[in-house]
Amino acid sequence: MARELKADLELMEAVSKVWLNKVAPDLKAAAALIEPLQYTSVEFGPLFYNAWWAYAQASAYIKDRLNEGVPAAEKIGNALHAAVVTFGEQQEQQEVDTKKQQQKLDDIAKASG
Repeated sequence: MARELKADLELMEAVSKVWLNKVAPDLKAAAALIEPLQYTSVEFGPLFYNAWWAYAQASAYIKDRLNEGVPAAEKIGNALHAAVVTFGEQQEQQEVDTKKQQQKLDDIAKASG
């Protein structure tokens, strides 16, 4: 007997929408929040140059990672959506094939009995 893969397609579609419509935009918004926090060394003052340098590097790093997360989140959402479509099509085809097989078995049973 063949194993069947069962997937909750509605849940997968809902999760894909969260990645596309919530996570990706929230990452982009968080990255935008860092922009006004990126001060110049003059604003920090010469006494705090080393602290400014570390701060500037850290804030730029975080902003870059958040921005990199946007397309990654979109890829996850799109991959989940593609899986939903593929599994849905396969499930529909399996249902059609099962009905055809059942009809054949019913026809054989009627012919022999």
